[in-house]
Amino acid sequence: MNRKALDARIHELTLQSEVVNEPIGLIVADLDHFKEINDTGGHNAGDRALADVSTLIRRQLRAFDLAYRLGGEEFLILVPGSDLQQTAGLAERVRDGVGSHEVAGGLHVTMSLGVTATAPGVTFDYAHLFDEADAALYRAKREGRNRVRTARTEAPAPRAPRDGLIAVQRGSARRRAARGRRASGSSPSRSAPASAHPARRAR
Repeated sequence: MNRKALDARIHELTLQSEVVNEPIGLIVADLDHFKEINDTGGHNAGDRALADVSTLIRRQLRAFDLAYRLGGEEFLILVPGSDLQQTAGLAERVRDGVGSHEVAGGLHVTMSLGVTATAPGVTFDYAHLFDEADAALYRAKREGRNRVRTARTEAPAPRAPRDGLIAVQRGSARRRAARGRRASGSSPSRSAPASAHPARRAR
């Protein structure tokens, strides 16, 4: 949990990723409402909570996974050999482990986490991955805290809602009608044209 070795380890992982065809996962985690602990219990309670959370995080990691406290209530976890799905699974275990135990002598805390990972064979770019995971963490906070969010997903894109399909069908009907008017020599209507991308409003 010592940040002093972080820069050296990032350099090692970057070199490692250039010769080993394995992904590297990265998690940025943040305790929710940590300021309230300091405000109500004092900084001693906050320090004890951080020490206990560090221990709870460590329990979920393998021997070669790496965890660092970045400052305040924010933590970084580096997960060599783990793809996005595996890293997200670890983040869920960390979240559950922290939330299901008391810290600082009786306090209950929750944690939000942002997750990303390199693809196999892609050079580890710490700055880029950190920005991705940090953005996912911000989304987890914005969506209610105490949750894991990934920077991207490999799931297929969701189907367009039914109203989007109806809009497409209406647009097609208008185009067919316009073609019919041109074929019959009728002049086009002066009303505003349909959107070139009628399904966009369904996003």
